[in-house]
Amino acid sequence: MTNEVAAVRRFIEPVLIGVFVVLFTPGVVSAAPALGKPGCRPNCRGRICGDDGCGGSCGACAKNRYCVKNRCVKGSGDPCMRIAGRWTGVMRITPVHRLDGRVSGTHKKCRARLRVSFYSSGGRGWVLQDFVVTFHGGTVRFRGQRIVANGSGAAYSLDTFTGRLNRSRTLFTGTLRDTRNVTGSVVLRRK
Repeated sequence: MTNEVAAVRRFIEPVLIGVFVVLFTPGVVSAAPALGKPGCRPNCRGRICGDDGCGGSCGACAKNRYCVKNRCVKGSGDPCMRIAGRWTGVMRITPVHRLDGRVSGTHKKCRARLRVSFYSSGGRGWVLQDFVVTFHGGTVRFRGQRIVANGSGAAYSLDTFTGRLNRSRTLFTGTLRDTRNVTGSVVLRRK
């Protein structure tokens, strides 16, 4: 490797030390607070866009291109296509409910199927819930349609999540209201 290539490489490869990102440039060292989780090493290798694994982003796509599986693809502007894939997260209620599932379909038939895991008085439980996903301006709504399976036998009400996506469409934050008027907050992250 030539000295020029090594100097350029040192310039563009930040090193994460504690909670600071240190950038090396010939003759200059600068430090800036790192984004995301302390001690986490962002991974954007092979990724053009989407989550870097530490709460940050690997980049955003140009106009009329959408991030699908960490690649920018041309699209018709279909909002469901923009968020399709696996999502995990939590419903912040007591007790906390864990979420894991997929969003798929098209704008006219955007659906989600999420496994909701929780602890109840009878121990650990889960339900598999189907949602219809709709888009109104910047608001996204996951509206529970039916319980597909109930691994605990406990009574469980359909959930509705209403909220917003971040710019790279990898994070959904919103509110929860179920059919018994239980309320809380919801955070989902695309994997």
